Amino acid sequence: MGKRKEIAVLLLADAISLCLAWVVYYYVRVRSGWLAMATEPELLVPMLFVCLYWVIIFWLVGLYRSWYASSRLDELALLFRTVTFGCLFLFFAVFVDDQGSDGNASTRLLILV
Repeated sequence: MGKRKEIAVLLLADAISLCLAWVVYYYVRVRSGWLAMATEPELLVPMLFVCLYWVIIFWLVGLYRSWYASSRLDELALLFRTVTFGCLFLFFAVFVDDQGSDGNASTRLLILV
């Protein structure tokens, strides 16, 4: 498989995985009834932004370079660090935004899930 085709397949798999994860998150947060929602937020626009956010983060740290450039353990460690950093950044960005808008911060704990 050529390098461009490898990257295209990887990007497609990442995008599909990220969109599926967003749909599960949306279902738990909005449709499950576990949390009271004053208005129902959109599904698609935030999903596209979150997908783009993660793809950019993965690209910046080099996860879309050749698969055989380093060992599997190094790739796994890099992936773990990247996801941890990305989640922490989102977590704190959402809480800072909630503090400025007097939003219900307790529902934002779902980011940890």
